[in-house]
Amino acid sequence: MMVSKQGSFQEIVDKVIKTYNGQHHSTLKTAPNEMYKNVEKQILKNEKDKIYNESILLNNKLEPGATSRILESKGKLSKGSQKYSVDTYKIIGRDGNCFTVQDSEGEN
Repeated sequence: MMVSKQGSFQEIVDKVIKTYNGQHHSTLKTAPNEMYKNVEKQILKNEKDKIYNESILLNNKLEPGATSRILESKGKLSKGSQKYSVDTYKIIGRDGNCFTVQDSEGEN
């Protein structure tokens, strides 16, 4: 898309969004505009995501007593791969895929 110096900022932003939402996205396997218009595709994508998430939960072997690191949050505009904590934590509880951890000083 070529942007000229003509048009207001809002018009340019609208063009960028329209172009972005009209292009194929590898994660969706379609353009966002097409996904939005097709409710059946949305339902199918959600069902596939649920099945995938359940398989991850079933294959997660971490149990209380195990030691792990925490995946640290990245800012929305941060670059690079995600990082794990330097410190390790003991898993003291589990509810599905949510874990309660304790640091080396016994703090939850």
